[in-house]
Amino acid sequence: GGERSSPCPLLHGVLQGSVFSLLLFNIYMKPLGEIICHHGLRYHQYADDTQLYVSACGELSVAVPSLSQCLEGVRGWMGNNRLKLNPCKTEWLWVWGALAQG
Repeated sequence: GGERSSPCPLLHGVLQGSVFSLLLFNIYMKPLGEIICHHGLRYHQYADDTQLYVSACGELSVAVPSLSQCLEGVRGWMGNNRLKLNPCKTEWLWVWGALAQG
């Protein structure tokens, strides 16, 4: 919509695009990775995009609860830090294949 917040003077900050801003962003996002690892998932982050990976050896009944609990933990952390997990931009993909016999 066309609504705007009242202006608020910014007394401290980091220039956008500076190396220091990347460092601060990584420090700020570190707990997100810790939450994901706590649930036994692997992840990849690029800027503000995070991809989660769960390996369940074909057991969808194991993968779905792990992923669901992890996302609830992420949503809670984001809410506590005044961020929002956008469900419209949340996708999942299930990939499976035959295990190689050695």
